[in-house]
Amino acid sequence: MLSKLRYRAKNEVVGGGPSGNGGGPVEGPSELSREQTDHLLEQLWVAEEDRRSIPADPSDASPGHSCSLQHADDGTDCREGCDISAHLPRLKAAGLVEEVDGTIRLSETGAARAEELIRRHRLTELLLTELLDLDSAESRTDVCRLEHAISPTVVERICAFLGHPPHCPHGRPIPRGRCCGRITREVPPLVAPLEDAAVGQRYRVVFIAPKSHTRLDRLAVMGLTPGAEIRLHQKRPSYVIRIGETDVAIDQDIAREIYVRAV
Repeated sequence: MLSKLRYRAKNEVVGGGPSGNGGGPVEGPSELSREQTDHLLEQLWVAEEDRRSIPADPSDASPGHSCSLQHADDGTDCREGCDISAHLPRLKAAGLVEEVDGTIRLSETGAARAEELIRRHRLTELLLTELLDLDSAESRTDVCRLEHAISPTVVERICAFLGHPPHCPHGRPIPRGRCCGRITREVPPLVAPLEDAAVGQRYRVVFIAPKSHTRLDRLAVMGLTPGAEIRLHQKRPSYVIRIGETDVAIDQDIAREIYVRAV
């Protein structure tokens, strides 16, 4: 076994144990904190999400970038020590990744952990940007801290509070949780479908989850995009909303796909 898992009081560490090469040290950094490990797993998840291959051999990395991972656009971009190739032996020994045809892939265990981390990250970012009106750059550091601190129960409450959103502020999918499979009204949602909105109230569009890109394009032409402020005038026989000085009529099935918050 190349290395072993060690645990500290508040910080899990991967690596630093005796190697299987006669007891000599494994090349690269001697250990990874839990947060560093989590960050690498998140990066691998994003890479697989984007259908990018991460080479096991660091010499195959992209030119001009010393890290074998590319920067992501959802706040999980590279940090110091993110060269996953250097940490491959430890991550493999921990059962978090595997090497397939010269590339690094998440194992079943690693994928489950990465999925939960990505869910935490994207829900927390949506909470801070929508509830506190922080932009992604302002909230990035706090999002990274909070995703490691909140409990599974809090994650589910945040998800319910936001109305079980399908996408983060960057448009990337938020992995579904157990709470998404059941309807809960324990916490009034901050974000809800336009279908549930009250007539006469003003709302801000938070995200749109259309069944087709064509529909999304049509809504964009009408001015119905994330961030737009609208007022709901009526629900029958069709939904009529005002965007600026323009009244727009939409069907109920479209109203179900537009998620808003009161302003």
